[in-house]
Parts: sequence; C-alpha cells; structure tokens
Amino acid sequence: MTRTVNRGRLPRLQRILSAAGLPMLRGYRTVIVAVLIDGIGAGMFLPFSIIFFDNSTDLSLSWIGTALTIATLLAMPAALLAGSGIDRWGPASILVANNVVAALGYLSYFWVHDVITLIAASAIVLIADQLYWSAWPVYVADISQGQDLDRWFALTNVVRNVSVGLGGLLGGVIASSYGPSSLSWLLGVNIVTCFVAGAMFSSKRIAGARPRRDPSSRSKERPRWSDALRDRPFLLMAASQAVTSFAWLIPHMALPVYLIVVEKVSPWVASAGLTLNMLISIALQTVVTRLTAGFSRTVVIAGATGLMTSGVAAIAVSGHTQGLTQTSLILLGVTLLTLGQLVHGPAVSALVTLHAPKAARGRYMSIFQLAWACSSVGGPVLVGSLVELDATLLWATFALMILFGGAGYIWALHVKSSTHNRTEQFQATAKGTTPP
Repeated sequence: MTRTVNRGRLPRLQRILSAAGLPMLRGYRTVIVAVLIDGIGAGMFLPFSIIFFDNSTDLSLSWIGTALTIATLLAMPAALLAGSGIDRWGPASILVANNVVAALGYLSYFWVHDVITLIAASAIVLIADQLYWSAWPVYVADISQGQDLDRWFALTNVVRNVSVGLGGLLGGVIASSYGPSSLSWLLGVNIVTCFVAGAMFSSKRIAGARPRRDPSSRSKERPRWSDALRDRPFLLMAASQAVTSFAWLIPHMALPVYLIVVEKVSPWVASAGLTLNMLISIALQTVVTRLTAGFSRTVVIAGATGLMTSGVAAIAVSGHTQGLTQTSLILLGVTLLTLGQLVHGPAVSALVTLHAPKAARGRYMSIFQLAWACSSVGGPVLVGSLVELDATLLWATFALMILFGGAGYIWALHVKSSTHNRTEQFQATAKGTTPP
C-alpha cells in the first residue's frame, strides 16, 4: 500500500524548528544521538579524572597537574595532522578515528602508575580531542550543506552541554553512592560510549559529501598549508579567536578563584555563577542564534564583544561592593558574559568555516582549533599570576583581550570586503547569510 504524505506537515515542522532556532535535521538525527551518547560518557568520568589518578597512583596532585599540562602541550600539534587528514579522507573518518583513539587512551588509564605513563595516556586522549575539535566544524558544514550553519552549531553546542551535564549528574550520584571504587566503572562506561559514538558516526553517510582526494591528483589541485597561511583575513580571525577564547575561562576558572581567594565570599556564589552560565547556555543558545540571524556579521560580533566586555566590567565592579549588591553584580556579569558567548560562538564558527575553501577546510579549521586552545595553555598562567597580584589588572586584561578580539574580527571582515580577493561565498557570510 502506498503511503500518503501530508504536504502541510513539513512546512509546519519547518516553522516550529525555525521559531525555536533549530535547523532541519534532514535525516541526521543519528548524529545528534551520537553526540549525546559521547557527551554523557565524557561527563560521567572527566570531572573525576584527577581523583581517579589520585586514587590509582602514588602521585601527588601537583605531579598529576604537571603531567596533564605536559600532555596538553604534546597533543596540540595533532590538530595540524588532523587538518591534513580531514582534507584527504573527510571529516567523518577523522571523527571515527577520534572516538577509537579516545577509547584506547581511556583504556590505557587502567595501566597508569607513574608520571611517564600518565603523560603518555593523557596525551593519547588529548590527541583525540584535537582530532574531534578540528573535524567537527567541517563535519557540521558537510551535513548542513552550508544551510543554517549557525543554527547547526548552536544545536550541537546545546546537545553537548546537556549531555555532559547529564553525565556529570549521573557520575556524581554513582560516585557518591559507591565511593572511589566506582570511578573505574565510570571510566569503563566512558570507553564504551566512545566506541558506540564512533560506530554511529561511521554508519552515517553524508549526502553530497566531498569525495576523498585522489593521492595521484596534480599538486596544484591539492590543498596546501600555504593557502591558509597566506590568507590574511583568516589569520586575523585566528589571532582574534586566540585572545577572545580567554573569555570562556572566566565562569569555570577565573571567577571561582577570584571570588574564593580574593573576595573571600561563600563558595555557593561561585557555584551559582557556574550553574547560571550552564543554564543560560542550554536554554537560550538556539533562541539567541535565531534572533541574531538577520544581522550582519559585523553587528553580531560587535554586539557579542559589547556583551562580554560589559559582563567583565560588572564582575570587576562587584569587587568594590559587598553583600547582596556584590552577588547581584556577579550574577549580572555572568549573565552578560554568557549571552555574549552565545552570540559569538556559532557566528564566528560559521564565519570561519564558510570562509575556508571547501577542499582546505581541514587545514583552516585545525589552525582555528589551535587558536581556541591557546587559552587552555595560557589561561592558568594568566589567572594564577594576576588574581592575587592585582584583581583589577586581571579583569582589565580580560576586557582588553575581548575588545582586541572583537576588533580583530571586524577588521578581518573589512579587509576581506575591501580587497575582493575571496569568493562570493565569503561575501555572503560577511552579510550574515548562507550562500545558495
């Protein structure tokens, strides 16, 4: 029997998704489920990873922290290898490789017993992280086929945040109920979810995906690193993101340390700020992306910069107040900062992804991923050195970095539009629209 199709259903669904700031999934629900599963597994174990090593080895916390820092530095160049792999084999293959490498890295945690094995095991997991964050924006661009890219980034950010948060809640309940011995079980669940997510990514074919590059193709047709390194607007964007990315450290690192060490406020205030950041991100990300869709990239980035800078200013002013006024200013600052991040994140990810030539997106996005990673290396040094030295200088530094980052993005858009040496696709993204 032939199945009839309700012609009014699809437009109605499109209107509902559009009002919620969501893209049409177009058969890619499996991808969302894979992200959800992967995030739950990571959320269950990662908050307890240092505690796991503290219980399973004789290493002190300082040595564990040092080993993780060294592993982070060793893993960073993997982003560049990922870039070449993405352009050669496609982002889906690299995402599958990421899940397999991550699972093997987590599995090796069971055999960590000293600093060397801790560095080696952690480096494997962090290499997988570099593979993921380099391949993911290219993968999203492929499955969206250039349509509603901002909304796709917004949706996947929400799914990731929700799944990690849910995993953290489940992991916390299990760890509290069964004690340190349960951490090995949480690690095992994380390993299983890595393999399951990898299998789901490998089973999903991308409609209209790029063909794998023929190794015998002429060298002039192959993507080159020099394409990205000579692209002045892109380099301005990468440099801008390198400094702007420090703003994402504020709710999770700088603010808790500042409030507890300098202001001596109750830890619940810092916890409330972090919780507020997470709740706003989950509840409003897709809505914020929908509301900003009609504005030019310049206006969106300028607005995000203004919101984040205002948030930092409110937090800085809170240090000169006390009691309810101080708490209110802190929460106001976190709210403004988070809204700025929600405006900024999907917009610049879509901007840079669509700016990159399709054949070289892997290389472009791997460099952009390294720009994001600058804060993970420099952030602890910045916060640790300034928070006790001069809190005002700390917040002034954050504000200036955000302002310089926003100005850099706007300058990159100006350079690109004035030189007219890119494709029509970039011009469309500069106006905040997606090219046909």
